[in-house]
Amino acid sequence: MGKNSKARTKGFSIIAVLLMVFSLLAPAAISAEANTTAINKLSSSLVEQFENEEKVTFIVDFKDKANTAKVAGQAKEEANKANLSAEKAELSQRESVINELKATANQSQANVKALLNNNSDVEEVKSFHITNSIVVTATQEVAEEIAAYDEVSSIIPNLEIKVDEPVSESTNNLQNAEEDFYNIYRVNAPEVWEQGINGEGLVVASIDSGAQWDHPSLINNYRGYNAETGDVDHSASFFDAVNGQEAAYDDHGHGTHVTGTMVGTGDGLEIGVAPGAKFIAAKALDSTNAGYLEDMLAAAEWMLAPGGDAANAPDIVNNSWGISGATPEQVDEYFRDVIGVWDNAGIFSVFAAGNDGQTDEGTVGIPALYPEAFAVGATDRNDALAAFSSNGPSPYGETKPDVSAPGVEIVSAYPGDRYAYMSGTSMAAPAVSGVAALLLQANPDATVEELKNVLKETATPLTNKTYTEVPNNGFGHGLVDALAAVNAIAEQPEEPEVPEQPEEPAKEIERLFGHSRYDTAIEVSQKGWADDSVDKVIVARGDDFSDALAGVPLAYAWDTPILLTRSDRMLDSTLAEIERLGAEDVYVLGGPIAVSEKAEKTLENAGYTVSRIQGQSRFDTAVEIANELTDGKSEEVVIANSHKFPDALTIGSFAAQAGVPILLTKDSSIPEATANALTDLGVTDSLVVGGPLVVSEEVEAQLPNAERLDGRDRYGTNIAILENLGEDVDSLYVATGTDYADALTGAVLAAKEGKGLVLVRNIVPENINTYLSGKELEDLTIFGGPVAISDAVKEALEAILNQ
Repeated sequence: MGKNSKARTKGFSIIAVLLMVFSLLAPAAISAEANTTAINKLSSSLVEQFENEEKVTFIVDFKDKANTAKVAGQAKEEANKANLSAEKAELSQRESVINELKATANQSQANVKALLNNNSDVEEVKSFHITNSIVVTATQEVAEEIAAYDEVSSIIPNLEIKVDEPVSESTNNLQNAEEDFYNIYRVNAPEVWEQGINGEGLVVASIDSGAQWDHPSLINNYRGYNAETGDVDHSASFFDAVNGQEAAYDDHGHGTHVTGTMVGTGDGLEIGVAPGAKFIAAKALDSTNAGYLEDMLAAAEWMLAPGGDAANAPDIVNNSWGISGATPEQVDEYFRDVIGVWDNAGIFSVFAAGNDGQTDEGTVGIPALYPEAFAVGATDRNDALAAFSSNGPSPYGETKPDVSAPGVEIVSAYPGDRYAYMSGTSMAAPAVSGVAALLLQANPDATVEELKNVLKETATPLTNKTYTEVPNNGFGHGLVDALAAVNAIAEQPEEPEVPEQPEEPAKEIERLFGHSRYDTAIEVSQKGWADDSVDKVIVARGDDFSDALAGVPLAYAWDTPILLTRSDRMLDSTLAEIERLGAEDVYVLGGPIAVSEKAEKTLENAGYTVSRIQGQSRFDTAVEIANELTDGKSEEVVIANSHKFPDALTIGSFAAQAGVPILLTKDSSIPEATANALTDLGVTDSLVVGGPLVVSEEVEAQLPNAERLDGRDRYGTNIAILENLGEDVDSLYVATGTDYADALTGAVLAAKEGKGLVLVRNIVPENINTYLSGKELEDLTIFGGPVAISDAVKEALEAILNQ
């Protein structure tokens, strides 16, 4: 059976997938003889598919994940020691990441591959090291056999991905560049070109429907084309995951249009944001603009080493596609690992937010909703938010999109040497990818994290009647501004003065981190708590942070860490850490939506007594945690916003040391559960964390004897907390102010050691620098690896520490 005829169920649309996946909590209708644990690894949507087909294509995910953040950091350090050029250092980093991925996959997948080898019930096997997974076309019996292996984490269907069809209208009558290509001008790209910065020397890529490589506006930008000789080599510049063709093509048009917005030039028109950059393309969407997850994984893995050589990897990958209407748990968080791998390989990825509009909150699609994804919303030529542009927040509590760009009636290249109007966040994302190329030309040493931060911090703030604050869940941080971003990233910070002959050895900063937020929580636990040292432990979900935030004072009072797990299941690594700690009782923060009954059952099966501290909402759960901490009475409370975590990040350790509970509120109203708790607890004094945009003055006025600690931004609030509550602290932990899990789980350790927490971003903010420089610090410890907090920031902090 060929690829297009294999049992992938062409009509198995995302709607059908979701209808099936919603039945995940129902018992799987499979053989009674199968091991219960193994049965639970098969999604019930896959089991339902097997009822109609003998052989089905499914994806086997393995538990072990390569620690690419660690090897990337090690590669950077070795490159620095060897004084390698920037180009060679980057190649070394990418090759180290790939080697670690392959080694982990080879070890994890060996037993399952042996089972599948020469098996008549198996039709096709594809191994992917980028996610440590295998795509298999086989019978249900084979799937059940695979599920019995301990190293297997889950088995899900080969999900279909359908890109929303954009509006298109072909035209060849393009005359007024500023009018026709308003998107280029709205992001201020021409002003950057005037500085001699047009993306030259950079390579951008797209995972899409392909590209007409010889379109008049694209041919000279295609990396596989030699303009001097006329020779064409597609081997390292095009990959077809759908039909396996060698020469680049586009049988839909979406990919060609996207590519034109990134780099289009020639034919007398500069239609792309970075017309000096080269492009490559991977085709993972077919002629109907649909594709399958396996094709996306194949394209994503190809991007690491096009043509088998990491030196051919692009600098930027545009992703104008997504799965709408699904939750991360329903698709097993697929593609989230890919983003992390790309980041650690030094490849910046951009994602369209989706076209599901703003009729509900949180319509942003997968994978744009992941914390690591850089999501782009769409605006029109008047900077108004497009009606179709998906909104946030994400299920992880993140503001989404990150930025916006023009996406309404965008003119770009179209197959047949034509041009077309299209509308969608698919058209907005490539404008940002193009701006990223301009930034990397302006500063080739910029890291992925620095690109993300600069794009957000220099965006032109946008609001409307619905989204009145900045950042917001409609526009994100605002309209991307190429000129402001280039000017910002090109500014090299002054080298910190380091004493030439220090009287004593220079102090070095230790890092505390793991491959993921779950692993970092374990590293924090292992640093702070010895083997067999606790009788109870707290577990919270790792994809939303309100429960963990409220739980910090309780964990400190019990002298136990907060460990994180997935909402849908208990992670083996977390389970192993509970065993190491010697706990007998496990307290789960939140109800079954936060941490599933399946995860709870896993804990019980392992012999632990499980209790839940939960309420009907995050507000109720915070109240229940407060009652557990204070026996129902507390004169003081901290009040924090339930979704906007940054301002509350640094209060956790101090609230814990003072034994003060943390209650949650909305920005403009006090939830009933919180209001009742203020009365029931007997609160006489309340401390509000964050400015009026986070907790409004109206809310503050309703709180008992309220005081507020805030600054002009999260870093200013950080300093206000440290100056008021941490005056005598001479040792600090450092965390990124752009992600929250590390800081929240680390806050318990900080409280245990009597330390505070300071926040940084892609640089040490000026106000943070001033604060630290005025302290006589004994030591600093970083929560997070080089991706979270760059080596450059670490060096700047070490300079401050040793001044």
